[in-house]
Amino acid sequence: MSDFGNMAQKFDRNGGLVEFGDDAKLFVEFTSRPVLDEIKSKEAGRPVHVQVDYVRIQQPGERDCILRPAHDGDRRRFRMHWQAYQEGREAIPSGTPLSVLFPANPEIIENLKFDKIFVVEQLAALNDTQIGNIGLGGRQFVDKAKAFLDSATIGKGMQDLFSEIDQQSATIKAQSKEIEALKNELTKLVKKRGTEAA
Repeated sequence: MSDFGNMAQKFDRNGGLVEFGDDAKLFVEFTSRPVLDEIKSKEAGRPVHVQVDYVRIQQPGERDCILRPAHDGDRRRFRMHWQAYQEGREAIPSGTPLSVLFPANPEIIENLKFDKIFVVEQLAALNDTQIGNIGLGGRQFVDKAKAFLDSATIGKGMQDLFSEIDQQSATIKAQSKEIEALKNELTKLVKKRGTEAA
């Protein structure tokens, strides 16, 4: 069962727009479908179909989804997905590709894509029900994704530290060159005064 009901709500006082939870982890797909237009069909005396934009919203790892005609709120809420649909390309969530975790196992990646899991961040965020839905090895996959993100966070801190050390080293080198130049200048002045005094 989908976990859409447990998402925190945010209200925009100016426009009344309501957002639920973290949409970045959702699988969202806009499609176009022919739908029978009853009024035009009645006028024409034959079935007349019109193209209607639909939106499919699904939690990664869930089997249930929302599939309904898209409205302006969907187009605003899922702007990146709507733009991708308009440009004729697939809207993949931003994040770390699964190939980083499973470079030698493309079959795992394809199985996860079937469950609408495209990036490591989505995999790490799965709940117990969603883990059960992805089947055998699901818990290990999620644990691996969480460990990867944790190490990346630690690595980010280490990278910042190394960057700071590099900056300090560059500053020390520049100061050492300055000191050496000042020493040379002082030595020249002392020699010059010594020759003038003699």
